[in-house]
Amino acid sequence: MGKIWKGLFIALCLLSAVVLTTTSVITRSPTVTGAERDPRQAAPAEAREETILLLGLDESGLRPDSIMLFRVREDGITMLSIPRDTKVEINGSAHKINAAIVRGSRELLIEKIEQLTGVTPDHFVSMKPGTFAAVVDALGGVEYTVEQDMYYSDPGQDLYIRLKAGKQTLDGKQCEHYCRYRRYLLGDLTRTEHQQKLLRALIEQKLKISTLTSLPKLWSVYSEMVETDLTIGTVTELMPTLRKLAGGTVEFTSLTLPGEYNDMKREGVSYYLPDLDAAKTIWK
Repeated sequence: MGKIWKGLFIALCLLSAVVLTTTSVITRSPTVTGAERDPRQAAPAEAREETILLLGLDESGLRPDSIMLFRVREDGITMLSIPRDTKVEINGSAHKINAAIVRGSRELLIEKIEQLTGVTPDHFVSMKPGTFAAVVDALGGVEYTVEQDMYYSDPGQDLYIRLKAGKQTLDGKQCEHYCRYRRYLLGDLTRTEHQQKLLRALIEQKLKISTLTSLPKLWSVYSEMVETDLTIGTVTELMPTLRKLAGGTVEFTSLTLPGEYNDMKREGVSYYLPDLDAAKTIWK
């Protein structure tokens, strides 16, 4: 199992937020000249919306183990998880969606996501393995209530998960182990729900001015482990929503691509079968 790190989109925004706060950058509407606007009637401001694709790469550094879409609007943030086992067609054959990059390119993956959801991401964020743990450590850990005892050993991956149930402060490695644990009745679906809960905790605890003291460590992680086409200008325009999210005045909605797993014993391979009709309307 590759490492999953749902919180890196927010971590990126945290880093940008701290940079912007430090340099006193203020979000402003673009200047409109008299030639562009009738002075007798003020034009209503368009609602700002950006859709951002988050990819968490596996140990190979090639195949995405975590695929998520974030839609950021003035009234809140919606996060859509796309299971890595989602069945898609590539060159006439059935494949899991996380094979799209290996068999094609990031553009092919984006094309498959658009076919599933009807949404074309405006931007992408791609993280190397270990990024989530590094960010959590840079932020000083996260206080979280683990739902159950989690024990799992895989010497082949040098993976030894040892988490006790209850409220505690998790460091980066423990958060990573929590996100990788999948011994649930519903497998990846329950794991996705737990990852989303951890992300919520990270947002609530760390999207604040006190993050300023973590700026040097965050910048080191960002520059070494994150690839993105997001610009400071884009994040600046999204900052009002992020600040409202930190204050609890806008909603954060977690969704999973509609569908269900196939019968692996009968078909010989595990696929997540998307409900295409429902998927196309999930953003509505």
